[in-house]
Amino acid sequence: MIKNRYIFSTLILSSAVAVAADLNPSAGPADTLSYTLQDICNRLGSGEKGTQRNFTEPTSGPADFTCTLNEVMEKAPAVTEEAAEPDDVRTGKKYWGLTDGNNWGIKTGTGTGIDGGVECSTGTDRFADNNDGTVTDTCTKLIWLKNANCPNDKGNWNEIKTYASSLYDGWTGDGNGGDCGLSDGSSAGDWHLPSVDELQSLIDYSQNNPALPSGHPFSGVQPSTYWMATTAANGSGDAWNVDFNEGVVYIRDKARTRYVWPVRGRNHSCALTQTGNVKCWGNNSEGQVDGKVGDDTKQEYHSPKKIGGDGGVATIDVIKKRINKHIQDLVDKSDIAFQKYENKKQAVRQTFVKVRVLQKKFEEKLQSKKRQLAILEESEVSEARVTPLKDTIQKMEDILPQFHDVETELANASNTLEANCKVVKAKIEVLKAKQDKLDSMRTIQQYNDMEDDIDGIDADIENSFDEMLKKIYAIEEIDIEDILSQADYY
Repeated sequence: MIKNRYIFSTLILSSAVAVAADLNPSAGPADTLSYTLQDICNRLGSGEKGTQRNFTEPTSGPADFTCTLNEVMEKAPAVTEEAAEPDDVRTGKKYWGLTDGNNWGIKTGTGTGIDGGVECSTGTDRFADNNDGTVTDTCTKLIWLKNANCPNDKGNWNEIKTYASSLYDGWTGDGNGGDCGLSDGSSAGDWHLPSVDELQSLIDYSQNNPALPSGHPFSGVQPSTYWMATTAANGSGDAWNVDFNEGVVYIRDKARTRYVWPVRGRNHSCALTQTGNVKCWGNNSEGQVDGKVGDDTKQEYHSPKKIGGDGGVATIDVIKKRINKHIQDLVDKSDIAFQKYENKKQAVRQTFVKVRVLQKKFEEKLQSKKRQLAILEESEVSEARVTPLKDTIQKMEDILPQFHDVETELANASNTLEANCKVVKAKIEVLKAKQDKLDSMRTIQQYNDMEDDIDGIDADIENSFDEMLKKIYAIEEIDIEDILSQADYY
């Protein structure tokens, strides 16, 4: 507060020297409604409206303020390279422009499209049938397979993802020796499994069975669930899917079977605007659209976005950040999965030991009954006394192979879990080694090669976790308790 009072005193003295006039006012100040410095600070910090008050002549020195002029300047808007342009903001919506010149202050958005614009229309003119097995969404500019049920089958997430990326004009792998009716000239790699944003963009929540805009040109749309490419953040084994019966979006285990609806349109374009800004739209696989790596680097942008970085080119720094994030995400995801499968592995091992102990006891009981039978047969007792014991021994011998089968399955599961955990741990160590090399690389090609390697490692880790999950499902389907209860009966 001493500094504030010093500034106040300095201003008074400076005014006295400059004006050199009578400092005694001829009358008191007129009634004036005014905001306080604290009101201004609150408005900038939280949008609080504040209240104007009548000015009254102070009766003492200035009080200690909770907001200083420096804090006002820190909270005040400032020019930034990441500022929104009018066409970034939905038409009619107000925003504060943060660029020099005519786009400073309160402005009105003029944007169109999904990102930063109006929602897509649900009218019949939204979709264009290309008469080549594809349909173009004129709002998002995505191109969809017209037949939403090709193949006429479901698959788990990995199978569906592979199927979608394998599709092209002239392909023969749709299950019927064809290419889902394509004649669009598409090539291998053009099609992919849609992300959450892509597939959800088709949904019309006013419709059901299917939840698509009325009058859409698609065929074979199932009132059921379709896979999305987006993996859930809660672990390695789940992904997003949408139920087109009602348009509900949720996550499920990747081992479940769902339908596939391929989409293409991953290229990106850029343009120089009249204001000198470069804007891009389409695929953001290199971070070229916005220069951001934080939330979802590979998100599609369907309306122009002002780009960051160096003239829209994916800089080494952007690629390096993306690779670093990819590695860290894999490590974090694996840590979560490891804990899950470590618990499963321990449970399998404990069950194996339990079955082995009970099997040994069961075999001892069986041998005891066989000795009893031998004694009875030597004693030449009646068949009526021998027959029940023979029946019991036969039933026990029928149960014994079930013990062996369960033991074998549990041993295989334990070995599979252990082996795949070792594989994943080794892959993680490789990833960490690559992470340490990031700063030493100098060319985009080096980073691209590393990114290809990491994608391969990602797939290997995914396959390892899938193998472990399949083993766990196989064990859960065995009614171990029923076998143990039968054995305990004897």
